[in-house]
Amino acid sequence: LVWSDEFDYEGLPDQSKWSYQTEANNWTSRPENAELQWYTDARPENAHVSGGTLKITARRESFAGSQYTSARLVTKHKGDWLYGRVELQRGR
Repeated sequence: LVWSDEFDYEGLPDQSKWSYQTEANNWTSRPENAELQWYTDARPENAHVSGGTLKITARRESFAGSQYTSARLVTKHKGDWLYGRVELQRGR
């Protein structure tokens, strides 16, 4: 096992395992993407852990000139691998 998050805590996603990919906001408004959302950074309304699961929530709200907010999380440079098997478990 090279990386795991059991979500056995409450609050924002563990920053030693997850990063917010807010640079995605640079391309969301391009015509080829035409996304209506703004990716937020460490905002519990959009990403939090509770009840043993990670919850990512899109919200209809005006924020930074966008109509919606959401979160985009990645493990880049915190949980990288080339080969292997990914095992996911359905929420409890």
